Amino acid sequence: MLRVLPRPDPDGVSDAVLVAAARAQDLHAQEALVRKHGLMLNRLCFRLLGSREDLDDLVQETFLRAFRSLKTLARPEAFRGWLAEIAVRTAHNLIRRRRLMSRLGLRTSQPIVIDELIAPAAPLEAMLALGAIYRIVETLPAKTRIALVLRRVEGRQLDEVAQLMGASLASVKRWLAQADRALAAERGAWEVQG
Repeated sequence: MLRVLPRPDPDGVSDAVLVAAARAQDLHAQEALVRKHGLMLNRLCFRLLGSREDLDDLVQETFLRAFRSLKTLARPEAFRGWLAEIAVRTAHNLIRRRRLMSRLGLRTSQPIVIDELIAPAAPLEAMLALGAIYRIVETLPAKTRIALVLRRVEGRQLDEVAQLMGASLASVKRWLAQADRALAAERGAWEVQG
């Protein structure tokens, strides 16, 4: 039976309380979790994808997977981090699916629009660094790409990147080393042209 409680204020209610209510099929609690964490999730997904293409679908799919799996969340107060983990796994699958479809000729690749990713007021060196990162992002394997974005763009610690990706610290370091080599090659080509 569907139970509907009074609409909670997402800012004044803890994630643990909202998750408990959402587990009881309270639609208002689910809506409150979406309102409370939607912006964070949207930003993370946007950076992982590098464009607005499929962004809404990725955010929606992440929330749907989270709500379907709420019973598996051991620490309801950690909903935000758990949601980010789901987003990373879902983005990884989407990126791999996009590449496969492009290779099969079933999808045309949309280029990353750097101007959408960089704030107009950003310092010049930040703009150049982000531009270099996103120029090579499309060429990297999905796991390497995600590790790079989480570490270099999101600014997350190595152990947090490993947790979000469900990978070992050694794997994350290997993927980041691969990304660093690609960035160094891009930087070398850029310096030769400049």
